[in-house]
Amino acid sequence: MIRGRRIALAFAAILLIVVKVYAEENLPFSSAYDVAWSQDGTLLAVGTSEGLLFYHPVTHMSELLRDVRGGANLVWSADGSQLLSGLTIVNRETKQVESLHISGGRVFGWSEDGEYLVAVIHDSQDIGILDAHTLQLIETIVIDRGEITSVSWSPDETRFAVTIPNGSVLIVSNSANPTIIEYPQDPTAIRVSWSPLGDMLAIGTVAHKVWIWDAKKQEIIHTFDGQGANRFDWSPDGGLLAASNLDGTLTVWDIETGTVVDSLQTFGYLNDAAFSPYGGMLAVATDITNALLYRPTPTSQAHDVRNAARWNQTLGTDGAVQIIVPAPSLERLRRLTERCGMTTSVEGQVLAQAETSHLPAFIQQVESLSNDQIPPGCKADLIAVAQALQAQGEE
Repeated sequence: MIRGRRIALAFAAILLIVVKVYAEENLPFSSAYDVAWSQDGTLLAVGTSEGLLFYHPVTHMSELLRDVRGGANLVWSADGSQLLSGLTIVNRETKQVESLHISGGRVFGWSEDGEYLVAVIHDSQDIGILDAHTLQLIETIVIDRGEITSVSWSPDETRFAVTIPNGSVLIVSNSANPTIIEYPQDPTAIRVSWSPLGDMLAIGTVAHKVWIWDAKKQEIIHTFDGQGANRFDWSPDGGLLAASNLDGTLTVWDIETGTVVDSLQTFGYLNDAAFSPYGGMLAVATDITNALLYRPTPTSQAHDVRNAARWNQTLGTDGAVQIIVPAPSLERLRRLTERCGMTTSVEGQVLAQAETSHLPAFIQQVESLSNDQIPPGCKADLIAVAQALQAQGEE
C-alpha cells in the first residue's frame, strides 16, 4: 500500500479525446515499437507507425486507433480495463482516450490495484506516485542522481530499481525516507527489469552483457552475452527471460540453468518482445522500414523466426509483429496446462493427451473446452504450443 501526503496542486492535466477506430483482419503498418498483452491474454496492444493497434489473437481481428500515437511504453492496468500508452490512457471497451500532460516527466506504470500511476518527474530525476483518477502528486521519492535512464517497480510495490547516467544500479525503497543502495558491480548498466516474483533483477549493460542479480543473496548469479540487449521480458513464472537484441536477434534464457533455450532471427530492427500472460507465446515488435539503416549484421547463429516450429501469427506489413512459440517442449506444454486453472477432472483429461503421439487429440480436446472450463488466453497458448510441437515433429 502506498501512503503519503496529498499535495493540493494538480500535477497533471487530463484531456479527453474521441478517436476513430478502424477494424480489419490485418491492418497494414511497417513499424512496431512496443507490444503488451492484456492480463487475460485475449488482447495484444501494439504501438505502431500508424497508431495504436489492438489485436485479438482468437478472432484475428485488429482495431487501429490512428489518432493515438503508437508509443514505446505500453502498460495495462491490473484489471485490463485501461492501457497506458506514452502520455495517454485508453479505455479498453469504449476506446476513449485521456491525454496526460505531465510537467517534466513521463509515466511508466500502474499500481496493482489500479489506483496509482508511477512516473519519473522533476526532469526525470525523481519518482512520483500519482492518484490515477485525479493525477495529483501524492508522494515523491527523491533520487536526485541525474536523469533516470531506466526504471522498474518491484511486483510487491516496495522498491524501485533504476539506472542513472554513471551506469550505477540503485535499489530504492518505496517509503518516505528511501534507502538508496548502489550496486557497483560494473558502472555500465542501462536497463533493469524485476522478475515476476521480485526475487531477481535483470540488468543490461553497455558492454552487451546481461546480469541476473539475486535480490536475497545480493549478488550476480548469471552473466549472459546480451548482444546489445535493448529490452527484457520475463515469462510469467520467472523461469525464462527474453532479450530483444540490437543485432535483430531474440534470445531466450532459462534462468535456473543459465542456458540459452532459444535464439531467433527477426525480420527487422528489434524493438520489443512480450510473453503472453500464461507464457506460451511471445509477441515480437520490429521496425521493418528502418531495418537496413539501423540493424547491424547478426553476431550469433540464430534460427530464422519463420521456422515453422516457432511461427504462430504475423501482423502488419512484412511481419512487423510476429507471435511465436519460444522453446516448444512437452514439459512446457504440461506446465502451461497446470497453470490454466481448470478443474482437476478437466485438467487430467487434457494432460492425458499431452504426449507427442497424441498432439492432434490434445488440440481437439482443448478446442472443445468452453470459456467456463478454460480461460480463453490459456486456451490459445495451449493450442499454439501444441501446434508448434506438431510442426517440429514434421520437420
